[in-house]
Amino acid sequence: MKINIQRKCNACKCAIDINRNDVQGVVYYNKLYYHTNCFCELAERRSALKSGKPAEWKNALDHVKDFEQAAVDALSADSPRAKKDTDDLNDYLIEKYNVTAIPSHFWIAVENLQKGFYRGKRCKRVSIDTLLAAWKWGQRKLDDVNKRNKMNHKGPKDDVQRISYDFAILVNKIPEYLAYNAKQEAAKEEIRTQSTRINYNNLQRTEVKQEGLGDISALLDEF
Repeated sequence: MKINIQRKCNACKCAIDINRNDVQGVVYYNKLYYHTNCFCELAERRSALKSGKPAEWKNALDHVKDFEQAAVDALSADSPRAKKDTDDLNDYLIEKYNVTAIPSHFWIAVENLQKGFYRGKRCKRVSIDTLLAAWKWGQRKLDDVNKRNKMNHKGPKDDVQRISYDFAILVNKIPEYLAYNAKQEAAKEEIRTQSTRINYNNLQRTEVKQEGLGDISALLDEF
């Protein structure tokens, strides 16, 4: 099977390897992805509980095929979701960097990153929606780097070149973003787990410290 993207199963937390031309064994439910087997096991457990919306999970279990089709619609290579992800990244960069167009070589690099290649070397596959989320997560630090570059008269010559420059920094920082995001998801899952055991009125939400890129000045020598 040709695998060209990955998603993380929200139940077992393992990777779901997906061929965008033949999406199988994947559920898309409440904007989260699951292995079909993991989803069915989770839905069975939660539908048996007395709290935590058991009726909703029972209904989800009865309509697994619908959520498998939702995954096909979201992940297929020619799906509206795939096109929307690209449009969202394009719109974000055009607005944030104040450019009229983004050069084709940038999109080639993004496509290669989705396939697990960067600068001719193998790397972790990164979807466009993950790249966009990481970009927003790191934007403040990227802006700080740009200010320092301008003060020191170095770095990219214009905002179009800056997009590729910032992209290179972000690729190096993707593992940190994924770790940050995993911490956020773990905190949310802990809250969901608690909500099945105690009254919602007594639930004390966990405050998760917001984190950013950290010091990335050391990366600049590469560019």
